[in-house]
Amino acid sequence: MKLQRILLLGLMVLGAAIAPARPALAQYHVSGPGDPPPPPPPLPLPDLFTHYYDVATSTSPSASGYGGGGASGGVGDGLVRIINTGNLPLQQNGTICAMIYVFDDIEEMQACCGCPVTPDGMRTMSVINNLTKNFGVNRGNMNAGVVEMFGTNPNLKLPKPVPLPPQIGPVGSSGYACDPSLQFGPTIGVSELDSQAFPGEIQAWMTNTEGNAPVPATSKTLIKGMSVDEFQGGFLLGDFAHQNDLFSFCLFLIQNGSGTGACSCGSGDSFSTAQLDLCEFSGGPGWGNAVFTGGSGVDTSDATPQDCCKSCVADSNCAQWAFDGVCSHNVPPNVCTGSEISVTNGGMIRCN
Repeated sequence: MKLQRILLLGLMVLGAAIAPARPALAQYHVSGPGDPPPPPPPLPLPDLFTHYYDVATSTSPSASGYGGGGASGGVGDGLVRIINTGNLPLQQNGTICAMIYVFDDIEEMQACCGCPVTPDGMRTMSVINNLTKNFGVNRGNMNAGVVEMFGTNPNLKLPKPVPLPPQIGPVGSSGYACDPSLQFGPTIGVSELDSQAFPGEIQAWMTNTEGNAPVPATSKTLIKGMSVDEFQGGFLLGDFAHQNDLFSFCLFLIQNGSGTGACSCGSGDSFSTAQLDLCEFSGGPGWGNAVFTGGSGVDTSDATPQDCCKSCVADSNCAQWAFDGVCSHNVPPNVCTGSEISVTNGGMIRCN
């Protein structure tokens, strides 16, 4: 098919697609004065997960003054392992964002980050090298403290690639990202997506290496041991004051511009197939239902709009696509040079 098909699609009367109804999901919320959010429905499972860390108080005091040479306390690094237990019908094929907030032991948030975890994927982080290495408030004492996290959907959708602060974890090259402040998007002119609650879909564990001073203190040798403990569950959704504190302090760390106050996401998930995420759903990054006029059209045998989009992604010569019962790829020369028009199904893949 020639370019006329793409042009013709722009003149069609567009019908609204009716999606199957889904049950309403509870959402996290940044509330302002005089704007209390409605009470959430009760959760059958915890949605907030908390654990302490202690990596050094057997030799150095914590921010609160606990510990020091010869005291019982942490003697080394801890590992945090996070898994996504389900495959929810979300953006990015069920990827969940682990939103992480790291405090010292005097209740100061020192770092935050949003880390994507794919279904059945495991993300592994070092307490010393990932969670506490880049503390934010006066390069705070990182010997001991608290980690809190909850799981939600990728909540930031970028219309084009932009540099992101280190606290915000991109979901591959899909255009989605995990914003732990839930409110960074508007500061760069981008709307935030609703951050939905998915209790029970994320689980986490931490290893703890600690030493106990002998009693009576007959020697300076600590009795060392290691344990693996699951994060303890609580409820964040109904605690609006706690939500506001987490999101507001995290936004402060993001906006201070120093690059500090950021945890990092360690290692785990591979996003080698991120290009297919462009075509996950209508309205997504590669399926925006708008194209430019210009160039030539080449018909393909793809039977659905999603297949048409994916085959355009896979074809390095395809700049954009449209589907009106027949799949058409827009190819050079002179692609993406005309006016932008709306289509029922289509999208720009390689138009700047």
